[in-house]
Amino acid sequence: MHWYEPFRSEIEQVFQEAEDIIESFPAPLNAAGLRYIEKFNPSNDQSTNNYICYCLPYWMQDMTGLSTTHCRRLALAGIFVMLYYFIQDDVMDNDCDNPTEQLALGNLCYIELLDIYRQLFPPQSPFWDSFRQYTLEWVHGVTSEREQDVFMADRLKIAHKAAPVKLASSGALYLTDMEGKLQQVTETVDTVLICLQMNDDWADWQTDLQDGSYNCLLAWIRYIKQIQTNEPLTEQFVRHAITVSDVLHSFGEEALQLQAKLDAMPEAAPHLIEFSRSLVESLFEESDRIRQHREALMMGGLSYWLSNSVTK
Repeated sequence: MHWYEPFRSEIEQVFQEAEDIIESFPAPLNAAGLRYIEKFNPSNDQSTNNYICYCLPYWMQDMTGLSTTHCRRLALAGIFVMLYYFIQDDVMDNDCDNPTEQLALGNLCYIELLDIYRQLFPPQSPFWDSFRQYTLEWVHGVTSEREQDVFMADRLKIAHKAAPVKLASSGALYLTDMEGKLQQVTETVDTVLICLQMNDDWADWQTDLQDGSYNCLLAWIRYIKQIQTNEPLTEQFVRHAITVSDVLHSFGEEALQLQAKLDAMPEAAPHLIEFSRSLVESLFEESDRIRQHREALMMGGLSYWLSNSVTK
């Protein structure tokens, strides 16, 4: 992971600073916050690795010349952005034991991210226009998937579910007076965010199927198999589509098209491109593993038939 390893020590330092801040939260929210951030700390082998949330400022460094100090501040803000929006998702999905405590914790994280950004950007900075825009994109992203098949109809809305991630890339441009590249860089990050969501939805399809949550892979299966949106999918049907019909491979090909688009973007940061490529490769690796397992089972069945035929 050469898009992460060069920045490992930096990220560890930033996470430690975030933990120190959370430890100062009033009890019992400090303990709850420390437990929550541990789920995302890349130093924890069992964590959910959301690398783009805190690595993006460092990935922008080659393009912008952003100072390491500013990288650290944007990465720290990115951690609190990540925590805040994941808490919102947990509450909306009823995936928390104590929503009152979680919402209170989320608001403390929101205060921290605002404090960091206020130290970096004066009130008149256009950064705050981007802040408002990405918040609205997130709102539309999380609500529109209940109204339409966004993966098939408007994939940009898939990226908008993670729109606040772009505060890091846009912040880097504003801090280095390179806002002229904002539109192009935003397009590159949006493209990667779609690939990231596709990868996440492969990992989460069982949970999303059970919960009735929107899922890109399930939407793709409906499209390929011509299943209407009002017809329920069963786990058996989805498993058959994945293991027998190679739907994951065609899903990966959709991600590969996004990667080709990203590769052709002149303003795409090299580390961002490599991160996205790792996501696409992961889909194909899983698809190949499933195919090889299926072929091994088929060969095993053939061997069993041959051995029985020979002994008779």
